[in-house]
Order: sequence, then structure tokens, then C-alpha cells
Amino acid sequence: MMMMLMLLLLLLMMMMMIITITLMLLLLLMMMMMMMMMMMMLMMMMMMMMMMMMMMMMMMMMMMMMMMMMMVIMMMMMMMMMMMMMMMMMMMMMMMMMMMMMMMMMMMMMMPKTTNR
Repeated sequence: MMMMLMLLLLLLMMMMMIITITLMLLLLLMMMMMMMMMMMMLMMMMMMMMMMMMMMMMMMMMMMMMMMMMMVIMMMMMMMMMMMMMMMMMMMMMMMMMMMMMMMMMMMMMMPKTTNR
């Protein structure tokens, strides 16, 4: 009888041990899972941040490019304007020269009448 009782006790102890160990394991697993989840979340956050940063950088680059393009266009326009002005000036000069020539010719035509006599 005493032996039986002892055996029963032993069995019970064993059962308890097993249960506790299993519980502990489960807890550990849970903890691990939680840690993993947290890590994943962190990673996701980091990724999101990185993406945002990249987007911002891209936007900035685009803006810079646009600005550069605008500057170039403006420069071109200025150059064109200058050229036009120069052309106009040249034309004016030519016109003036022509006028002068015409005047000279007229004068020459008028002059000989008195001297040829």
C-alpha cells in the first residue's frame, strides 16, 4: 500500500513537471512570437521611413532639375533677345547708311550743274 501511494505521488509529480515544462515552453514561444512581431513592426517602420526619405529626395531632385531647366530656358531667351536687339541695331545702322548714301548721291546729282558750265 505504501509503495502504491509513493508511486502515485511520483506519477503526480511527473505529471506536474511535464505540465509546467510545457507551459514554460509555450510561454517562451509566445515571447518569441511577440519579439518577432515587434521586430517586424520596427522593420516595417524603418522601411516606411526610408521610403519616405527616398520620395523626398526624389522630389527635391525633380525640383532642382526643373529649376535648372527654367534657368537654361531663361538664358536662351535672353540670348535670343540680345540677338534680336543686335539685329535691329544693325538694320538701323544699315538704313542710316543707305540714307546717307542716298543723300550723298542726291547732292552729287545736284552739284555738277553749276560746275559743268
